[in-house]
Amino acid sequence: MEKEIILVTKEELSNIIETRKPFGLFLCAQAEGFAACDNKRGDAFVENFTNDIAAEYWLLDKYCSTEEAEIYAEVLSHQKASIEKILDSLETFVRETYGEKLFGKDGLLEDDKQFFVCGLKKEMK
Repeated sequence: MEKEIILVTKEELSNIIETRKPFGLFLCAQAEGFAACDNKRGDAFVENFTNDIAAEYWLLDKYCSTEEAEIYAEVLSHQKASIEKILDSLETFVRETYGEKLFGKDGLLEDDKQFFVCGLKKEMK
């Protein structure tokens, strides 16, 4: 079963911390970052993070420390930037090599000729 993270307001998070209900995983945007609350068993463990990726990683990995979650988010951010550069280079290569054959005269993909690089770039944004 996949764990669902529920976005809540500051007021809702305060209520969850106070009442220990409802059970679940909660994420709250704050001015200084994000508060993550693990209330799966009514313990309302709360940690603060600089970004949502680190907060979500902490919520989904019960053995992860806050420091490990922040490092994970930073590494993931660098990997994403590297992958985007590779995809840009690959798309440029394909456009230059196959030109109109793949992209048509207007430089856009035709509906019946899908190209995976464009799809991957779209999913990453």
